[in-house]
Amino acid sequence: MTSDVLGRVEARARQRFHRFNPRAWSAWVERGARPLARALVEAPGWSHGDAEAVLEAALGLGAEAVGLGYLHASDGASGWFTHAFGPLLAERIPRRPARAALEDLAALWNLSESLERAAPWLRQLFLHFRHQLVADRDVTDFVRGLESALGDAGLVELGDDASRWTTAWFPCAPLPSNVLPGRVAFLAPRVVAVEHRGENQASFFLLQPAPLPLGTGPLPAFAPPGAVAGFRGKPGLLEHCRAGDLFSDALSPH
Repeated sequence: MTSDVLGRVEARARQRFHRFNPRAWSAWVERGARPLARALVEAPGWSHGDAEAVLEAALGLGAEAVGLGYLHASDGASGWFTHAFGPLLAERIPRRPARAALEDLAALWNLSESLERAAPWLRQLFLHFRHQLVADRDVTDFVRGLESALGDAGLVELGDDASRWTTAWFPCAPLPSNVLPGRVAFLAPRVVAVEHRGENQASFFLLQPAPLPLGTGPLPAFAPPGAVAGFRGKPGLLEHCRAGDLFSDALSPH
């Protein structure tokens, strides 16, 4: 990876983004770009030209992420974007032919940017299951796997016969002991939010068969109750828009 390529990509990014953070850029180059460059040099079957083209594409996306504020300078920075455009690049990209590597790079970017615009609980859920996106697994297959975990399969309507309804305790053990649980809302068929009264926060749980719900909070509180004036935006990640006011306010037949 030459200084000319780095300088050229950084100069373009500085022109596009007036808040481009040089410290965040330098941190990402060390955390994501240099490990990828070393891995490409050592990867069998890669020509010098292909390696340079893929690396420059990755640098361009890294610069875009810094300019948009998705990547930060802190050594302790965490989050899905930091993971996907950090060590994951060097693990995944060199294992593919050049064209497939570019497609994988684009898939990682599309998923990561979609998650930046998604609800915090959804970002946190993907981050929790990041270990399932192994080097040889397709990004689309990974997303479909989580879609299945969140999805509608197997759910039935309660119906009007109350004798068929059942109740169950919802264990809130992952909540801090000083939290007084408040409102409960389903954000997706298997994702529930429990409000922290007076804290302007909520904890989010993925309902799973055993042993306990997976807790991912505390995170920002879900929207206050009330009618939704209108759904703004368009369906995005996971084929269904399961984030925000639409799901926290809507009634569910499940």
